[in-house]
Amino acid sequence: MFFLDLFPSTSLIAYSYHALGLALLAGLWWSTAAWESRRLDKKPATSPLIATVVIGLLLGFSRPYEPIAFLGAWLLKAAWHWTQRKTDPVAWRTAAVIASILLLSLGPGIGWSVWISRQPVWSAFAHQSLTLGLNRMAWVWTLGGWAILTFIGLGPAFRANSRLAALPVSASLLCAVILLGFGAAHTKLASGLIFGPLLLSGWGAARIVTAFTRFPWVIQLAAPAILLGTLFGIASLFMNLNAMKLNGPALVDEGVVSLAGHLPFKNGQMPPVVLTDTATGAILPGLAGARVWAGHWSLSSHYDEKVARLKAAGLDPASPVRNSTDANHTLEDILTDAHFDFALIDRRCVQAAACLAAHGWLPLESTGRWRLLKAPPASP
Repeated sequence: MFFLDLFPSTSLIAYSYHALGLALLAGLWWSTAAWESRRLDKKPATSPLIATVVIGLLLGFSRPYEPIAFLGAWLLKAAWHWTQRKTDPVAWRTAAVIASILLLSLGPGIGWSVWISRQPVWSAFAHQSLTLGLNRMAWVWTLGGWAILTFIGLGPAFRANSRLAALPVSASLLCAVILLGFGAAHTKLASGLIFGPLLLSGWGAARIVTAFTRFPWVIQLAAPAILLGTLFGIASLFMNLNAMKLNGPALVDEGVVSLAGHLPFKNGQMPPVVLTDTATGAILPGLAGARVWAGHWSLSSHYDEKVARLKAAGLDPASPVRNSTDANHTLEDILTDAHFDFALIDRRCVQAAACLAAHGWLPLESTGRWRLLKAPPASP
């Protein structure tokens, strides 16, 4: 399945709560469609109404992306019905009522997610987790075949039932805007819109299959299989092969491993706090049990700000210092933010090493590339 390749957050083999989120999203698509159909047919709609409320509450409080995306798609569908309100007032009123119920059921969970995403640590986690890391052209290449099938399915879907087709069309449009408009940022929101292109591409695939019914049976079988295999399979496989890292995982520098063993630990005391760059800081807590000022992005408060400050202080070996005075001031400000016991710095960070030495930091151990410094005794 194409979407399992592109959106690992919805894959059962990835994380169970993502799979549960996908199931709830599918249930919400079903309950709103059933509710809308029954209201338009003037039939009792109590069961789908209750299902929409319950599923909306569960989805809103369990997943951060899908509720916002689905609500946006439904509001876009309601806006389209509003433009048709003179010729089809019943569809407009029905869409508006369902939109109101969705706001009430999804709103509390969305509000909770927004509040959480603005808290320390969670703000960095929310920012990083929204990004899948693919640029616009990667989405165009990878989803090109899927987009063709979606476009082919627009006509048959609208002819079958324009009222119900408005939701998958709205979801597909929002999905394109998110993936192509935002690029790598906020792309996980598209996971809440995945059923729109899937439904329309199903209509497109059916149209391709039926287009060969007049041909000999060999062509009837081979031509659709080749076309659908091309549109659905090759691009996804190409993306996955290019995304694979064939060189294996990144290795920890042996100097870091060696110096991490020299960090003293005393029973009954807190682990030492080590000043280092963010790449090394992400390793040290797991490697040596030490604490760091800026480590893994999901566990560091104000992570992006700290990354910028460490670079400005000259502690990032890949970012040379441009102004030594400003770098010293930034490093001094960092030293006042926490009580550091040691510093593990790359030998290329000459300016930072000189600044620390001027503040009484003493060399403890060193390797070919790394230096381990000890903080001066605290003043009485």
